[in-house]
Amino acid sequence: MAAVRTSGARARLRLCTAAARPAARLVWAVLRVPGARAGSSGVKERATRTPKEDTPMDQPTPMLRELTVRYAVKTDTTGQPVHVGAPLTTPRDAADLFSRLLAEEASEVFAIVLLSTKHRVLAYHEVSRGTLNSTLVHPREVFKVAYLTNAAAVILAHVHPSGDPTPSRDDIELTRRLMAAGALLGIDVLDHVVIGHARYASFKELGLL
Repeated sequence: MAAVRTSGARARLRLCTAAARPAARLVWAVLRVPGARAGSSGVKERATRTPKEDTPMDQPTPMLRELTVRYAVKTDTTGQPVHVGAPLTTPRDAADLFSRLLAEEASEVFAIVLLSTKHRVLAYHEVSRGTLNSTLVHPREVFKVAYLTNAAAVILAHVHPSGDPTPSRDDIELTRRLMAAGALLGIDVLDHVVIGHARYASFKELGLL
């Protein structure tokens, strides 16, 4: 509490500060005129708030994040870098590439190769890794990467740890769903290759596309 005595009217000014609030502090000023009774017109009250710029910030300022795409050299099961020279123009070309990457997997792995307009390889991406006989794949996760790499087309692939590359009913339904999504987005699905033990199955060769 603070008391200030003025020289002319000998008025007393008492300041009472309320508890601090998150946005501002409320300050009451009571001015008493000598001879005035409580509740009379001689008592005036007013409430003021401190300027907003003087109040502390309760929340930290969010930082702007920048989205970047980073590439790394892909290695095969022996740890050697995978070299891709010619465009992938045939199912056999795609099967040879995916066999080097997926043949030794003990669980189902779904992956894609992203291609340019000339069908040259831009990148390889593992979409999902599942259990012994299944893995979860969503069109969003497939085509999100395709957009980030400016791919014109994709080739799908996954491995059957059982060794039998025969496409299942779920494989066929998933491929049709991804083809429909790709057609809507303007990204071609050229093939879906299933990798088994020393053999493969191509949806394109089987007439399932």
